[in-house]
Amino acid sequence: SLGALAFYFFDRFQNKDEPIPDFRDPSWQGIRAIRSGDDRTTEINKTGTHDVTAKVFRCMDIETSYITHSGRHSGSVEGQRLGVPEEEIRRAGRWVQGTSKMHQYYLSSLPVPFARAIAGFGKKPFHLKRNDIVPSLDLQRRIFPFIEGAYDAHGDEAKLRWEA
Repeated sequence: SLGALAFYFFDRFQNKDEPIPDFRDPSWQGIRAIRSGDDRTTEINKTGTHDVTAKVFRCMDIETSYITHSGRHSGSVEGQRLGVPEEEIRRAGRWVQGTSKMHQYYLSSLPVPFARAIAGFGKKPFHLKRNDIVPSLDLQRRIFPFIEGAYDAHGDEAKLRWEA
């Protein structure tokens, strides 16, 4: 999901020439991460979410009756296939069976065994080799050219530590 969001932002700010927000000006906080149409301050609504998701499914030849809740459904099925205990699946999907609204909406404990199993680490330690790679300083500056200017404007040089 994070990688998809990174590509989405890259498309918006690089390919579609949307101006990169000025993080020194508090008005940037009105910009929506997932916007509706060309207005960067209007959030996407339920219909827009449904339509975009359905279009992606059609492009990928995915047949499903679950459009906006497809991940919730398939996550539960995959969790069961991986042998995740039913209680963990229920918590991960916020499925309610004899529990109060507190358990449905406000339970703060994360379903770690479920998340690890879905990510492929149900029985082994979690480690991604790609996390060991530090991008070159040149690449970091190319990807985030606005960072130094944003920090320098606030006098926060101590927070800005590029890794080489």
